[in-house]
Amino acid sequence: MSVRAPDNVSLEGLGLVAQDFDILNTGEMIPPRLYHASEACTLATGTVGLTFFTASRSETINTLTAYSGSSAAGANATLSKIGIYSIAANGDGTLIVSTANDPTMFLATYSAYARSLTSSWNKVYQQRYATALLVVGASPMPNFLGQALVPTGGQASTELLSPIFCARILAQVDLPASFIGSALAPFAVRPAILMTP
Repeated sequence: MSVRAPDNVSLEGLGLVAQDFDILNTGEMIPPRLYHASEACTLATGTVGLTFFTASRSETINTLTAYSGSSAAGANATLSKIGIYSIAANGDGTLIVSTANDPTMFLATYSAYARSLTSSWNKVYQQRYATALLVVGASPMPNFLGQALVPTGGQASTELLSPIFCARILAQVDLPASFIGSALAPFAVRPAILMTP
């Protein structure tokens, strides 16, 4: 059974509001479609891109989908994964589920890459989570559909105010089992991830 938040519920505790037309009938997309303003969200190789959110409904999720943008990945990636972290009150994260490694993801531009989770995930209404996207070794690196914010710089530190909005973890060869919220690096992009039963 799916439990849905009321219409026009405030998302992510940061003033973003999902209007009726942007709340999916099934599943959840982060960031909401209304904020997909870029087809060139970039990640460096080995950088985990994290987008934090508060779940708008309870449901069982089996598939995560990411979307390539205007640049495709080179065929030499050693790892491509999408994952979900549960977020503690202090901002620390624990990996709860991910897709299997699939270096064939993102080899074409403007494409949806739906991948099954290694196990089902029971997303819980109003619980705090983060999506995670990681590509290792691809040259060139792909870019992604999503939301581009102010450039990473002095103003980017606002993204780390509590609750964290988006962040990155540098120099990773796989999705880490956990992270410390206070040690995250600021980031200025939020790749779109669709979560579906």
